[in-house]
Amino acid sequence: MIRVSLHSHPSDTCSCLRTSAPIELGLVNLENQILREKQYKRYTRKKAYTVECLCVSARKNTSKEKTLPNQKPLYLSTKKHYLYSMLKLKLAKIIGTSFGFGYAPVAPGTFGTLFGVLIYLAIQFTIPEQINPILIALILISTFVGTWCCKMTEPEWGHDSGKIVLDESLGVWITLLFVPFQWWIVIAAFVLFRFFDILKPLGIKRIDEGMHSPASVMLDDALAGVYAWITLQAVIWIQNAYF
Repeated sequence: MIRVSLHSHPSDTCSCLRTSAPIELGLVNLENQILREKQYKRYTRKKAYTVECLCVSARKNTSKEKTLPNQKPLYLSTKKHYLYSMLKLKLAKIIGTSFGFGYAPVAPGTFGTLFGVLIYLAIQFTIPEQINPILIALILISTFVGTWCCKMTEPEWGHDSGKIVLDESLGVWITLLFVPFQWWIVIAAFVLFRFFDILKPLGIKRIDEGMHSPASVMLDDALAGVYAWITLQAVIWIQNAYF
């Protein structure tokens, strides 16, 4: 006597055949198993097609009831907002680092000051009669733009990052304001500003420690530039009076 025993599950792909029953009964069980497998395959194909249709519909419009006539789909607006935020962050890094001078491996503040001096020399050699109005405009613009750059980059680089050197450029522009153009004066302005910027005497350090904000990053270097300008004016007066 031969019996065919068929153990199956909707997820099984094969059957186990055991001998110990009449051949007719085995054939009937085999036909029933094949029929159940066909029905299960049709069910799974139909279910998969339904799920796929729902996914496509969800991608096209996540909620038709809540979408306004002139409102864009959520995933498009999110992508646009992400690209806009990344563009603003990239622009803040470019301007805040004084167009890459802040990425210097050593003494980035000195390189930021050097950038300010180079801009001063470029103006001095092209339109020297407009040097002071242009410097005033640069000082005002860089104060507000630099504050924005510090605010944008603070989540990634931290407060008062060494890469942000636009404040050093701002400070040396203040130092070079309303001074005659001579090479020794330019060098003296560079050295004096770096002196006050590094040591931060006379309340300069208290500005950033007290406020601890993006604006304070720019203001403490602006005050260092003011002290350097006063010192430079005294040096120029002594040089003209006694030498």
